[in-house]
Parts: sequence; C-alpha cells; structure tokens
Amino acid sequence: MSALPQPQTVALLQVQGATVRLGRHVVGPFDLHLQAGQTLAILGPSGAGKSTLLRLLARELPPDSGTVLFEGKPLRQWSTLDLSHRRAVLPQSFDVALGLAQTLYGVRLQAVELGEGQWATVVRPEAGAEVVSISDCATP
Repeated sequence: MSALPQPQTVALLQVQGATVRLGRHVVGPFDLHLQAGQTLAILGPSGAGKSTLLRLLARELPPDSGTVLFEGKPLRQWSTLDLSHRRAVLPQSFDVALGLAQTLYGVRLQAVELGEGQWATVVRPEAGAEVVSISDCATP
C-alpha cells in the first residue's frame, strides 16, 4: 500500500530574486522561504541591506525585480486592509499625519501569551514614562 501524498503547504512568505534600487545602488537579490511558525534572524553589518529587506517585506518598497509572495499571492496584490488582518509591522520609526516624525520613547516591547500557544507583542510604557498621543499635542 502506498503512502498518501502529503498536501503541499504554501509558504507564508517567499522572496525570489528580489532586488531594490536605492539611487544608483541595487540591493539584493534576496531569496527567502519562510513557513508559518518559523523564526528568522536577519544579521549583517551596517549597510548590508537588513533594513531594506524588512522594508521590502513590509511593502514599504516595491521590488525592482523578482517577486515577493505572501501566502502564495504577490504582496503588491494584497489590499492594505487584508494585510492588516494577517500581519503586523512595527517599524523603527514612522511618519504620521502631515509627515511629522513619531518616535517611541520610554516604552518596552513585551510578549504576552494569548492562550493555546498564541503570543502577541505589545508596547508598554516604562515606569514613570509619559505616553502622549498626537491628539494630546494638537493646538486649538
């Protein structure tokens, strides 16, 4: 009796020969195959392309060549809403309304168990830190 064929699982994230052009420099090609539940550490010296790769994976930069697939579908074909239901991104810094730079100070990241082996990363204020929202800073 022969074994039943194993179902093929689609990679959660797959990058195939993706390059990014930054001015006159081309970064890449990047190749990556990541299944759900896998952990990946991206290591390298300053200027090696770590942040560029993460920006590519977060859809902040489009690939100039190659493909980036999320759940088997090209990343550029996902709507922002659908992506927000499936993944989260915590950038090093980000822009908010009117292009004002917003930086996280006095906070720490904490892993919180949700139950049944599920974990989430939450941002918590450090002891004594004041967390001010953009609406608190608005002037009349």
